[in-house]
Amino acid sequence: MSPSMPQHYDVVIFDRDGTLLEINAARSALLSQRIQSVSPTLTDAVMMDAWAAHNTSWPASDAEELAFWATFWADLAPAHGLGEQQRQRLIEVVLDYPSMFVVYPDTLPTVETLAARGVRMVLFTNFDLPSVDRTLAQAGISPTRFDLRISPLHMGGLKKPSVAAYHTVAQRLGVAPERCLMVDDTAENCFGALEAGMGALYIDRAGAGEVAGLTRITTLEAVIAYTEG
Repeated sequence: MSPSMPQHYDVVIFDRDGTLLEINAARSALLSQRIQSVSPTLTDAVMMDAWAAHNTSWPASDAEELAFWATFWADLAPAHGLGEQQRQRLIEVVLDYPSMFVVYPDTLPTVETLAARGVRMVLFTNFDLPSVDRTLAQAGISPTRFDLRISPLHMGGLKKPSVAAYHTVAQRLGVAPERCLMVDDTAENCFGALEAGMGALYIDRAGAGEVAGLTRITTLEAVIAYTEG
């Protein structure tokens, strides 16, 4: 443990992907198969290129997300011969993307223990689509366990590891940054939290090893010790 880190924090801020949740490979493959059943030319590579080329504003609500996907598929329609019915079917398929996410085995025990202790929790993801609550609920976590569920959509575009993003989270909670502990699987995001005056735990799910300047944990349950009085 870093000597600058106290033993007790009032707020734990969790990253989502790679920290609380992971993408299940089989479910991801099934979603790809469903897309390709509508149009075989919509391979994973095509989808990744189309996503990278996205140049319109991100949706800020579920209603806007419907329009976002309608535009997304309309842009691909000429190259892939997508008719109206195919585009509507593809919208239905991609809106099921939260089904790809599952919890790590240590996620629910940790979240429930912290909740039972009255520890305030925040979910802070850099994911751009407005599906934070749906993704949590689908994976079996009640969104209400978290005081805030935050993405760049709620932060005026601010993302981790921006110091301003972390300070904004603390301000919205009404607490000093020093009382907050960030838990993330990305070292850069942990360093950003430290720069903002927060504590940080680098959760190494992949077994990458120690990172100089960071406190590394390998299981989410290790977070609990940092909330004990």
